[in-house]
Amino acid sequence: MKQHPYHHELWVTPDGRVFRELHPSKDDAGYHQLRNGKFRQRRHVLVAETYHGLKPFPKAVVRHKNGDESDDAAINLGSSGILVDRNEPLMA
Repeated sequence: MKQHPYHHELWVTPDGRVFRELHPSKDDAGYHQLRNGKFRQRRHVLVAETYHGLKPFPKAVVRHKNGDESDDAAINLGSSGILVDRNEPLMA
């Protein structure tokens, strides 16, 4: 996928699909969120679901390994224990 040379928010695939980058804002808790019309989701959740799979149960939450809520890289969201029950304390 390549970025369009003039419309920098657009990404184009060789097979003709065009994607638009959504720019995040921060919610009240300080997490990056993406909005597009009625759609609103925290960016780290989208990244974790894409690279590590969907949440195993409805109240599962995604944790940042390094504690930095602005670091939404897939590797920081980890593959083990990233989805935890928000009612259970974190293990050290």
